[in-house]
Amino acid sequence: MARSGEVFSDLGLRIRSLVVRREDSIVPHSMPLREIVAVAEVWDEQEQRLIELSSSRTASKAQPVAEMRLAASGDVRIVRAGNQIETEEGLFKISGVFLQPDSVSVVKQLANGSREIITLTPELPAEAQFEGDSIFETP
Repeated sequence: MARSGEVFSDLGLRIRSLVVRREDSIVPHSMPLREIVAVAEVWDEQEQRLIELSSSRTASKAQPVAEMRLAASGDVRIVRAGNQIETEEGLFKISGVFLQPDSVSVVKQLANGSREIITLTPELPAEAQFEGDSIFETP
């Protein structure tokens, strides 16, 4: 499936190392469980950082990201929790990016010191139209 040195150019990832080993898992109120796991060190070109992935646990350090288009300029920004965007309108602090449901929580801070909390959701695609406003025929 994968091996050390393999490159996934469409994802911007390179496997630096990949080992399969036995690990003991401690489960509360149970005996230790010894399992075989795959552990990989992956270089993320876009983030310019090394990530350790294991088949025995989820990638909990992964933060959701969102693509936002600034209305005034049309610029597209990739954001995650903790990022800030400064515009003529004010300072926008990204307080959270969520997957269920898809949304971005933003604190808008104006020059006069006032703050507003905004929840942004993706624009839904226009529904297909069928020769009129309704798909039902009227007599």
